[in-house]
Amino acid sequence: MYTSLAENPVETAQEIRVLHISDIHLSPLGMTFAAEVARAFGVDFVLDTGDITSFGTPAENLILSAIPSFGRPYVYVRGNHDSVPLQESVARIRNAIVLDGRARRIKGLTIYGLGDPIFTPNKNTIRTDEQLAGIVRASGSRILADVRRMPAPPDIVAVHDDRMAEAVAGYVPLVVSGHFHQQSARVVDGTLFLRDGSTGGAGANVYTQQGGVPLAAEVLYFERTSPPRLVAYDLIEQSPESGSLTVKRHLVEDQFGTLVPTPPSPSASPVPGGTFAPSPSSVLTPSPS
Repeated sequence: MYTSLAENPVETAQEIRVLHISDIHLSPLGMTFAAEVARAFGVDFVLDTGDITSFGTPAENLILSAIPSFGRPYVYVRGNHDSVPLQESVARIRNAIVLDGRARRIKGLTIYGLGDPIFTPNKNTIRTDEQLAGIVRASGSRILADVRRMPAPPDIVAVHDDRMAEAVAGYVPLVVSGHFHQQSARVVDGTLFLRDGSTGGAGANVYTQQGGVPLAAEVLYFERTSPPRLVAYDLIEQSPESGSLTVKRHLVEDQFGTLVPTPPSPSASPVPGGTFAPSPSSVLTPSPS
């Protein structure tokens, strides 16, 4: 089934394919699903927007042993269930690239990422939903400042919770995220916000709902233009109960029209000083891949 799904009518020689996954939550089933999709669709690299683990314990790091088997760059952004020590463990894996307040150019795409500011398993700092939302949104000024210091806007901003990146609406073409365990797509000021579902089927809770929580992933298709342009994305789900697969292809222009990021007025921006300009402390780090 995976092999047959790899047939792709938008394929061209100038295409960049990215597998976006999120919220594995300790699920070996989810890791296997992601690896099979990566292989069948021939993606250039994997972009994981966090929550590989659930409880933040060192024993959970065992799930990381599956990352080398992907056999391609594995770009990772920390989620609210991932500890900083786990992020450090990911950084030591040969094919892994951790983004936490910096950008990398990978296979022709520039990606900026920032880890989640909250570590939910830390029960010593329990907060209300409103407090958590405020902390998450406070990351927006940091992300916008980093992005605006770059010579050109990144092709992708990757965060675990897209509320972190609300401030860059109109400045970048694409924001990818997870966290809410439900796929969605919306456009704000010409910026497309794509949320993945739970690639791990909500982890340990995968069988607690009738029919199970679907294993979810996205395959993104970019044209190798200058700058690269997202032309389509596939939403892929697999039922953990029946094993059935569904793929829904979305052509970006057909769904949203021509997207042109349009920044808000200068008075509305928390970062003064016009548009993108090089900085001595640029967050862009060249990558050999």
